[in-house]
Amino acid sequence: MFLKILMKVLKVVYSTVLILIVLFGIYYLYVKHISNKVVIKKGEGLVEQVELYRKLNDSIPNTISDIWPELQSETYDGFYYERVDSQDYIFHYSTIVGEGVSYSSKTQEWINR
Repeated sequence: MFLKILMKVLKVVYSTVLILIVLFGIYYLYVKHISNKVVIKKGEGLVEQVELYRKLNDSIPNTISDIWPELQSETYDGFYYERVDSQDYIFHYSTIVGEGVSYSSKTQEWINR
């Protein structure tokens, strides 16, 4: 009798844990997707600023502080600017360790990494 009750309790606990893991996974993926959309929207404004700089100066900035002289680093609002060569640049944004989004002026696309 005791064994039957124990087995039922274990099934309920196991089912509950499994449901919680699935719900957490769905929530994590949804939040990550929404978070990346917000980051990309913010990043589009930075891309526009670099492209305006390119149009006005016939070159891309060497550093982000060429656009915003008050900045003393290569980051702006969490975005890291990297000049690849005289024509191309990349913006990186890390959401959590090892994950984030990047924009390449060469492909003109945002990618999840």
